[in-house]
Amino acid sequence: MDKTIAITIAGSMAGIIEHISIYPLDTLRTRKQALNCKGSNFSNLWKGSLQFCSGIAPAHIAFYGSYELCKHYLPNNPYKSILTGTVASISHDLVMIPYDTAKQRVQIMQKSTIINQFKDIIAIEGVAGLYRSIIPTFIMNIPMASIFITINDYMKYEYFNLDKNINENNITIHQYMVSAAVAGTIGTLFTTPFDVIKTNVQTMNMDTKVQMQNGVIEKQAIKKSFINQQKCNILKCVNNIYNKNGLSGFYKGLGYRLIMYVPAVTISWTTYHLILNSLL
Repeated sequence: MDKTIAITIAGSMAGIIEHISIYPLDTLRTRKQALNCKGSNFSNLWKGSLQFCSGIAPAHIAFYGSYELCKHYLPNNPYKSILTGTVASISHDLVMIPYDTAKQRVQIMQKSTIINQFKDIIAIEGVAGLYRSIIPTFIMNIPMASIFITINDYMKYEYFNLDKNINENNITIHQYMVSAAVAGTIGTLFTTPFDVIKTNVQTMNMDTKVQMQNGVIEKQAIKKSFINQQKCNILKCVNNIYNKNGLSGFYKGLGYRLIMYVPAVTISWTTYHLILNSLL
């Protein structure tokens, strides 16, 4: 099979399997981190998951496609893994951010849909509103991807003493999983504060209590909230988090992130390589 097609299939399947498997935990993490979430934490945990898949597939194709291009064409040097993670993360986030913004609002509100959130955000804020969290997302995901790829490569090629020139088929499932798990844990510990900021930027100024009453009031509350709010301010979010919860507020949801992201990246990278190797 053509390698481009194989990467497309493997990347999309890895992303869908990863996100669907941990979606309820992602919902709990979002509700834990959002300052304005007043609803029940344990209801409608799968809300928006199917519609979210329409963004997961292209985003992960962009990520793994960029990863393979950088791995193949960039010269070997100490910064290759960092640059690869940066390019792959930006490619992924440019596709995923609009879906993630809509998804997190659905997870908090519990009565809307991702499609309706797209319509409401664009109607009030324009397309730029879908990218309101682009800066904190980049600040979180670029280090996360760079750390992950760097440590993942270290685990495979230094800890397990694998030859960089060997075919990926010679790497065992155990080695894939252990490498991804260690890299995911370290990356998650480092980037959780940025994730808390991103969540609150994406859900800023939402009157959740009013929105959850019924569909009509919900839509009116959204429009009133976003018409009156000023341009999203990251520093304001940081200040609000610190004033309400102190420094510990920047690590809210850390338990959910560890429980969620470590298995997620392990599932994603292992699935990607297994499917890719089986297709080539």
